[in-house]
Amino acid sequence: TDSITDYNGKEVRLATFIQENRENLVLKPGSGYGGKGVYVGRKTASDEWDEVLKLALKEERWLVQEYVELSPFLYRSGKNDTTLHDMVWGFLTCGSHYAGGFLRVMPKEGSRGVINIHQGARFSIILQVEK
Repeated sequence: TDSITDYNGKEVRLATFIQENRENLVLKPGSGYGGKGVYVGRKTASDEWDEVLKLALKEERWLVQEYVELSPFLYRSGKNDTTLHDMVWGFLTCGSHYAGGFLRVMPKEGSRGVINIHQGARFSIILQVEK
């Protein structure tokens, strides 16, 4: 169905909006894991996007979210080199206090936009330096 929803204070027909705004959206199953079934619109052909959208509307258990372009960072590559990587930053808290952090990193070249360990990303730590 093409239900009506609110997007940035404007009423839109959801299915039509998703189809017309592929470049700025991500579609993914609501109960998936490991980056499986995640479709980044700008990295998905329009005909494949249309097929996934049909499936999502039929199953009604999918999520749509805005795509956020990541700023790439230099990260180690091999023993003595660095290349541009996409990173997902994760911060941990205990109550209202900072308790550490981690990174998921994936080389930007050849990425399909999903930064997930099951898709080839690696974990790294964040070091906190006290002054």
